[in-house]
Amino acid sequence: MIDRGGVNLTEDKGKYNTGIPVEIPTDREEQETAIKEWAEGNIHLEEALRQCIEHGIKTEASCAGHKDANNDPYLSIEITDENRERLFNILQNVFKKRSGINGIDIRNHIERGKPKAELSIHAKPRQKNEIFDLIAEGAKGKIDLEACHPIIQKMMKIEERARQLKLYSHSFGVRSLGPANAVVLLNNTIKMNPQIYNNTRNSINPYVTDSQIIHKLETIVEAMDGRTHQTTSKKGLFERARQSIIERLERDLSLPDSYADLTTLSDKAREEAFIKFGEGNRGLTRFLRTAYEHGAPSMFCCEGHGLRNSYAMLRVTDENLELLQTLGKALSNHGIATDFEDNFQYGRRVTFRSTGELSRNNWFDLASDIMENPERYDSSSPSILYHETEIHTYMPRSYAIKKRLLELLKPKETKLLTEGTNPHPVEKQSVGHSWDLTPEERARANDRSFMQIQDTHQEQREENHERLD
Repeated sequence: MIDRGGVNLTEDKGKYNTGIPVEIPTDREEQETAIKEWAEGNIHLEEALRQCIEHGIKTEASCAGHKDANNDPYLSIEITDENRERLFNILQNVFKKRSGINGIDIRNHIERGKPKAELSIHAKPRQKNEIFDLIAEGAKGKIDLEACHPIIQKMMKIEERARQLKLYSHSFGVRSLGPANAVVLLNNTIKMNPQIYNNTRNSINPYVTDSQIIHKLETIVEAMDGRTHQTTSKKGLFERARQSIIERLERDLSLPDSYADLTTLSDKAREEAFIKFGEGNRGLTRFLRTAYEHGAPSMFCCEGHGLRNSYAMLRVTDENLELLQTLGKALSNHGIATDFEDNFQYGRRVTFRSTGELSRNNWFDLASDIMENPERYDSSSPSILYHETEIHTYMPRSYAIKKRLLELLKPKETKLLTEGTNPHPVEKQSVGHSWDLTPEERARANDRSFMQIQDTHQEQREENHERLD
């Protein structure tokens, strides 16, 4: 069965291209007539339709693309147990021309009282012919899902779980696969299946690398598996409500989807991210890479556009603090401002930003050189552009309330006293944050804590001795 897709309804396109789903003709001549009408004059789409039909793949809808706002060349195919291996081969074949894919969608729904699953491959208008050719070639062969690209594997896993859970209002897809930059979970899907997707912030989630796309698809699979476990375990109403609230709060308190944690990426994906975030500036790409190699992964950055100065924001830890302080002090003498911050959501971080005194984006190589050879640069007399004072970002009241509520709802970990545990803990001294202290001050603080512990043990020994007397 196939319908017209994006054809102008005011034009007469033939008896098969009517916009109404019709059965694929069994007569060979009539079938060729239908294929030509559905292909709308595009011989590449025509061959894709022909090969699909000849190899038992039922096409659902198609469009050759049109020179208007609805220019969306695509081909939709029904997913069945009999044609899965051929569909896998089609998808794997299409991935050879990823830059030509505008999107891949999978939909589970009910048609005429029966469940149905569809796969739609959308091509970019200028590369549609190549995509249609790859579909035609892919329809001729079969492969196992394990031989497919990981993105394909995860997408088909989601479709499989949707069938098992009998989700018949379920649509999702990936967009702009050259490389992929979004996972789309349609709002209707979220609305119809809230018990599964209550962790989804919105319908479109932008990403940069394949590993991020795969991770997002995995979270969808995990959410579906979690629903299955929850159903079979028959948790109480109160427990389900509590868990639902916890998941909602964790979603609201989580970092925005636009933030990419470099530490979670593979080496290859991380290198791709360095290049992507560098925005064509080799100096920025080098600095992001150098900072990561020195234990200071970047969080946000900008090469500089229009009136916006270039900047790079790095994560601060006890281990990299001294290096970042040295870097900031040295850069301050070259027109680069340094600001440390303790952000309520992102944690400790430092921003290096051009003030315009140095050319707006050629300081990244200098920053890399300082990180690699700090001993060669003077950091003893920083300028007023260096700000080491810790800045606390204001925490919105709503965020603070949600955070406190999450702490109350989550199960508490009970710490048990074991043998050797001191029943009289040493009172903690208020020494501020570690980045407020020099290495010498931290060492002295540790020495004081050690001495206090020794004094406490001595007092206990003396008390025990008096009891014995």
